[in-house]
Amino acid sequence: RAVGPVMVTPATGAWLLTTPVDRGPLLRSRLMAATTVATLACGAWVAVIGLLAGFDYGAIAVLAAVTALAGGAVTALAASWQARDGRPTRRLAMALALVTAAWLLLVALDAEPSTSSTWLEEPVGWALTGLVGAAMVMLVARAASRVASLLRAQLVPGGSLLASLSGALAGLDFSLAYDVLVARRWRTAATVRPSTGGPDGAWALVWRDVVRLRRSPGAPAALAGSLLVPYVVLRLELDDAIVLASALAAFLSGLWSFSALRTTGRNPGLVRCFPMSLAAVRSATL
Repeated sequence: RAVGPVMVTPATGAWLLTTPVDRGPLLRSRLMAATTVATLACGAWVAVIGLLAGFDYGAIAVLAAVTALAGGAVTALAASWQARDGRPTRRLAMALALVTAAWLLLVALDAEPSTSSTWLEEPVGWALTGLVGAAMVMLVARAASRVASLLRAQLVPGGSLLASLSGALAGLDFSLAYDVLVARRWRTAATVRPSTGGPDGAWALVWRDVVRLRRSPGAPAALAGSLLVPYVVLRLELDDAIVLASALAAFLSGLWSFSALRTTGRNPGLVRCFPMSLAAVRSATL
């Protein structure tokens, strides 16, 4: 969602994409690069998790292969959906997030169904690997045939956004990285329905945050989902990591809820325009 499966640098967008030539070979190479990175990253990540969980080496190999191929297939699918502004990709990501949250809730309540990894080493596991591999090949071929129809406006913002995110993450400024993503989101949105009226005084600042959260209902949902983290960590018998995991989850999910506080904190000239003290502005935004 942030940069898209296929992206180009601002220089490529300014020079190559504006020429009247077939952009297919250029974009297909970037599609293959994104698919390869996703495949390797998903396989390595799941292999490490399998080793930490104590699975057999055969089960780890099958699980890592299936996940790696699925990661590459989904990346190719998202690339084919990029021409439609990535809306199906966001819906799929939201569905996966809800399924993950439901499973974490079952883990926290000690009510998850029992699972076993022995079937992965049987022929059904390798058959599943072949099926996912065939799906990946078909999706990559489909995306490669459609990638030449992507518009320049759908490719250039990803490269500029990646540069901005790299600068923010180089200083470990996660709040700035979040603000960059928020600016990208509302820059690509066509219009929003204006909200008029509301209370006066310091409560007007509170009301603006209510309007902002109403436009982004994922913010309170993420904050509520972070409540599951300490219980899941406790169920995994990682007692020493409860405080660290809880603080990290609260920080990352709380970034959604403090836009007004960060805006007023970074713009003292804006705060002086309000007919109230700095303490009242900080209290209202908090």
